[in-house]
Amino acid sequence: FIKDTIDDSQNILLIIDGEKKELPEIIETYSDTWGKMVKLLVLRKFINKKDCIYTLEPEFESIEYALEDSVAEIERGGEYSEEFHLEGVSADIKEVYKKIKEELLKINQNLIFNPQKYYISIVHKKNVAFFIFRKKKFRLVIMLPEEEIKRKIHKHKIKSLSEAVQRFYNGPCADVIVENINNLKEVIDLLKTLTSKNSI
Repeated sequence: FIKDTIDDSQNILLIIDGEKKELPEIIETYSDTWGKMVKLLVLRKFINKKDCIYTLEPEFESIEYALEDSVAEIERGGEYSEEFHLEGVSADIKEVYKKIKEELLKINQNLIFNPQKYYISIVHKKNVAFFIFRKKKFRLVIMLPEEEIKRKIHKHKIKSLSEAVQRFYNGPCADVIVENINNLKEVIDLLKTLTSKNSI
């Protein structure tokens, strides 16, 4: 059951009550599954007579954005690649990513698609967007205020990000959820405004 769950999912949350010395070795050994898909949440309970306090690290709202320090400390050896992020992703979503990349490179050959542990960023002088892949969709974090994104994107779901998550990405941003190639033009057009050679 556990093997099937890991094979079929790309977003697994493991809740523990403290640091586990075995986890770094497991995550390093199974880097293609545990190292890529498993997020850690440390939940602790403190009791003093009748008083009870719970602590949660990291904040739950930050979990899906992989901001947790405990995971960041367990770095996978070697460099990350597009193949690493696209492994296990559906053919349709791979095609959408390829199309976006091709269209943006047509207007600016100097763009960098920069794979990191948790995302692939688009770099134009600075990070302007981040792809976070799941099996049948991806989240595209766009470095613009949410209201500005909503003025340009009408046919894809837009998800608000907490202040903590926006601080992680170093500025105002929001998620655009892309599940297929339909209505991709509005996404590409918005990214073109951020990545054209003349944009700041």
